[in-house]
This record gives sequence, structure tokens and C-alpha cells, in this order.
Amino acid sequence: MYKKIRNELLNSKDIYFKKQKKAVPFLRGIKSLMSYHIKNCKPFKLILNSITNPKSDYGEISLAPFIPVDLFKSIDLLSIEKKNISNRLISSGTSGLNSRIYLDKENALVQSRILQKILDYEFGKLRCPIIFFEEGKFESNSNLIDAKRAAISGFSLMSNKRYFLQSDDSKEVRNKLIKIIKKHKKEKVIIFGFTFDIWKRFVLNKSLNNIELSNCILIHGGGWKKLEKIRVSEKKFKQILKSKFNFSKIVNYYGLVEQIGSIFFECNKGYFHTTNFSDVIIRDTFLKSLPFKKRGTIQLISLIPTSYPGNSILTQDIGEIKGEDDCECGKKGKYFKVYGRMKKSEMRGCSNV
Repeated sequence: MYKKIRNELLNSKDIYFKKQKKAVPFLRGIKSLMSYHIKNCKPFKLILNSITNPKSDYGEISLAPFIPVDLFKSIDLLSIEKKNISNRLISSGTSGLNSRIYLDKENALVQSRILQKILDYEFGKLRCPIIFFEEGKFESNSNLIDAKRAAISGFSLMSNKRYFLQSDDSKEVRNKLIKIIKKHKKEKVIIFGFTFDIWKRFVLNKSLNNIELSNCILIHGGGWKKLEKIRVSEKKFKQILKSKFNFSKIVNYYGLVEQIGSIFFECNKGYFHTTNFSDVIIRDTFLKSLPFKKRGTIQLISLIPTSYPGNSILTQDIGEIKGEDDCECGKKGKYFKVYGRMKKSEMRGCSNV
């Protein structure tokens, strides 16, 4: 069932359906996937039975069972045989514990196809040059991929011409950047980086001052925790980078390595949008679903994970659904804000996990 639904969505031209068109097939797909994982991942079945008492006949997506994101740091959760693992992903957290995600070839291919579809819709099929402020060399013989490498690999789908600028020599980076921008001055250029790394490179380090980047789109994500510590808001981040470098567009994205391929882009009104492959629920401190325009903990739901049970995850992020089908940007579906990481004391409902 879930494969049929997923393939139908992949073949659709649009990726932002209205609720009326999306709700029924999406719910059917999630139910089918949950049944598959319960059958093929014994720890997942035991966890669901112990913390959510799942029912198979729920009639709306807010009643779908879920697991806390931290479980991926302590338990190996996979719905495939170990011999079929093609890639192992790890989160890039600083707590000392990392989530471990396992993909087989089929799941890796599907998530890549869906990500490509989302990127094409958001930025067009024109394969423009992309600049990464990251190291470009990875161990080719390793199937262990961290969150940064996974993001770089995913966004590489946007371009056939890739540049990597990662050096401690600020002068060298500046000269290389100027050379690349000059070479592609008549083209649209994508600059990709992780949020705090971009702030550090473009603002804290003065070496890139006075470079005109009006033909560049900046795509960034993650790293807000470090910016919060130095009191840099999302608004301030955009204002300073726009005024200093004149970027044609600055786009924030939101996603988890635990739900690889399920990504949310910020629209021109400042909201993240769910696609046909994803949904979002907001829950209070006792795990009850909240109505729109109420802040709580973000639950992310996705049709993408098949090799591991990552389809319904309670994150550690605070957010708010602003509405559905009526965003002024024109995209349909739910749109929401993310306000940062929750404090440990804010979640009570999962204390027994």
C-alpha cells in the first residue's frame, strides 16, 4: 500500500497538496508503514506498546503512534536484515551520543528521488553552480555518513558544478570565492552552509566583507542553538547577511537526520511547509495534540523511511502550526514555525522511556 501511494505522489507534478487531496492517501500510507515496521522491527513494536498503546484503526494523522527522537541514540532500530544495510547515518550532535540510522539501497534511492523532486520544485531544474563552505573530501570506502555529509550529498543534486571552500586561510577562501563568483557572474549561484558556520564565516570573520553576492542564493540550516547563545535571532541573521552581501535570496531549511530526505523549506513569508510526503503535529507537555497557533513540541511524520521505523518522531524542538492551505506564499498544506530546542524539563509524557 505505502509503495503505491508513495509512487503516485512521486509521479505528481505538485508537492504541496491541499488537505482535502492529501489527508486520506497520506494517512493510509502511514498506517501501512507502521504495520510494516511493527512486523519487521521487534524493538519498535515493544516500544510502541509500552509508551503509546497504539491502535491500528485511528482515523486521523494526529492519532498516529510516535517514538521520541532520542531512542535512535540508544537503540538500533531497523526493519531490514543487517546484511542489506548499505549506509549508516549518524547525527552530528555535541552531547556525545549520536543517532544511528540504517538505510538499504531501496530506501536510499527513494529518499534521493524525493529530495530531488523537492529541490527541483523549490529552486528549478536548472543545474546552477553550488558552493559548499565545507570539506569536499570524504572516505570513499566508508558507508558511515554523518549529518553534514548527508546534507552536502543531498544538496549536491542541485548542481553539476560543485565548489568546496573550507580552509583556515581566510585570504585563500576570499580569493577563491571572488574567482568563482566572477566566473559565474551571469548565472544563479547557490551557496550552502550550516547556519552557525555561515555566520562565523561571513560575519564574525571580516575577511569576506565587501563581496557582492547579488546573484547568489544562500541556503542554510541547523546550528541555531549556537546562535541563540550569542543572541542572534533568525531575523537578525537575515538582515545582516542581506545588508552586507546583498544575497538575492536567503532560505532556511529544517530537517532531521532521523528522517532523512524529509525536508522543509522556508517560504517567502518565513514559514516552513509540509510536502505531500510529510506532516507535522504539535504536542503539549503531556503529549496531547494542540490546535493551530499553539506552541508545543514538534512531531514529524514522513512517508520516506522504510528500512527503519522513523516515520513518526517526536522531536526536541518547539514549534507552532500557523495554518493550513492558506499561506500567503501560495503553497498549500500545513505551514509552521520552529522556535528552537526545548528544555529538558518541558517534556513529561516520555519520562518513562
